[in-house]
Amino acid sequence: MLQKMKAVGTKVVRGKDWRSGDEDGTNSSAITQVGTVITMLKDKKIKDKKNWVRVEWPNGYSSIYKMEAGWKYELQLAGA
Repeated sequence: MLQKMKAVGTKVVRGKDWRSGDEDGTNSSAITQVGTVITMLKDKKIKDKKNWVRVEWPNGYSSIYKMEAGWKYELQLAGA
């Protein structure tokens, strides 16, 4: 699943460890916004950075999120 998650163009939603407030464009955990992975980070100088991705949300906002970085899952595959 992680390899699919880190592919550019992958559709994602909030994961179990989401800590980013309403960055995805909703202020409710009951509403699901689907974002798109636009960059995979591969900075080997920063521990676990290779398991981070940049996601763009429908509201135009983009940020970097953990996906199995330090056992944190801020994102999950949309429809999973």
